[in-house]
Amino acid sequence: MHKVGAGIDGDAVKVFRDYNISVKGVTDLSFHANRKLGGDHKWGLASLTEKLLSKQVCFESNCLITQTRHGHRDSTVPAFFI
Repeated sequence: MHKVGAGIDGDAVKVFRDYNISVKGVTDLSFHANRKLGGDHKWGLASLTEKLLSKQVCFESNCLITQTRHGHRDSTVPAFFI
């Protein structure tokens, strides 16, 4: 299985530190985002989603409606759908 995410390297380190499980086969989307968008930014899931989709990531199960960065009410993107 290959795991893909934004900032996933830090997640792999945390899983190893907390559970002593070595996570192999990860691809950090920060590299690909920087190639496409330019720059050398360390992206996280929330910041990359907001940049590309102008949506906020909802990490809580009760999060349904929020404000976009442009001030309009809009649905959030639940983290489990990304």
